[in-house]
Order: sequence, then structure tokens, then C-alpha cells
Amino acid sequence: MLYETVRYLTFGDRGLIVEFGDAISPEISSKVRGMYLAILDSGIPGITDLNPTYRSLMVEYDPSVILYGDLTERLKSLENQLGEMELPEPNILVVPTLYGGEEYGPDIETVMEKNGLTEQEVIDIHTGTDYLVYMLGFTPGFLNLLKATTKQGACWYSNFIN
Repeated sequence: MLYETVRYLTFGDRGLIVEFGDAISPEISSKVRGMYLAILDSGIPGITDLNPTYRSLMVEYDPSVILYGDLTERLKSLENQLGEMELPEPNILVVPTLYGGEEYGPDIETVMEKNGLTEQEVIDIHTGTDYLVYMLGFTPGFLNLLKATTKQGACWYSNFIN
């Protein structure tokens, strides 16, 4: 759920977390993305890195350049402008995918069984859906995504990951 009030949390002596909600949702992801882009565009001195997640944005900074309180105030000012910000269209990337067999998808049998689908139905559902990349994961190149649209509802996703 999107918080009524954004939370600003300390993260060690060089980090600040801007937390927008407590769930994975396109609405929260949009806020994270907006804040990320607003910070990049702002030129706030002392920011050394930005790390977006499903529901928050970690802002790493140099406290010898900007103090926590000053940074928080600058970020709150940016937050107040997010409603007026028009986000650019996201990049669309097509990922070639192979299915089935021990080498390319040993789990497709489990997905078929749990959802009562044929292999072709699994492939059609998977390839017939747009996905939103919420963040890059801790494994290099691993994308954390959820469906932007769905044909069979949330049960497909929950069954797939169980």
C-alpha cells in the first residue's frame, strides 16, 4: 500500500532511504522512478549513488558535502513536485526466451501441473504479457519483474512462485 506520508529513514552514516509504501505495485514503482529521475535532474550536491527497489529509493551521500537534515529537506521538496512530473515512457526490451527441457526450463512442468495448463498455454501466457521491471536484483543481470497485465489473475504469479 502506498503510504500517505513518505518515510525518510537513516541508513548508516552515508545513506537515506526514501520509502513510498509497503507493497509491490505499479503505483509505488512509479513514485520510486519519479523520485529517482527528479534527484538525477536536481543536481543536489553530495549524492554519490541511487539504488531503487520495489518500494523505496536508497540515496547514498557524502556527509562532508551535505548533511542528513539538509538532504532530507531537499528530497522532501522534490517529493512535493512529483505530482506535477511527467515520467518519460519506459524503455521496452524484448528478451529472447527458450522453454522446456533440463537445459532451458526444467520448471515448466511444475508450472503446467500447478496451473492445469499445457506447455503451449504456459508459453502463450508468458510471452503474451508485458512485464514491469521493478528493480535489478542482487544477482547480476537478474530482473525482478511482475506482470503489468495479466490474463488469468494474480493466481498465476502466486502459483508460479510457490
